[in-house]
Amino acid sequence: MKNEMIKFVSENFDVIKSQFLKDELEILDDNFSDDIVEFNMLSEFLFKQMEVSTAEELIDVINERSIGVDLDDVEVEELFDMIKSIKEVAN
Repeated sequence: MKNEMIKFVSENFDVIKSQFLKDELEILDDNFSDDIVEFNMLSEFLFKQMEVSTAEELIDVINERSIGVDLDDVEVEELFDMIKSIKEVAN
């Protein structure tokens, strides 16, 4: 499952990365738009997190921000489903 997820993310890297960043910024905007200092600090942190260049790094960021499953575990279906849905939203 993990190798399948890495392959999927590699093939759709730019779409998944940009949609995930867009979704995260919308969440920040919804929750911190009244506090511009907090919003700027969190968005800067998010952009630094998204300075990823490999599928594995992108999967780690999505996993850390989302559900935090053990990627060494055989059961990573929930994370993989989430990554697929990120791509679907972009289309």
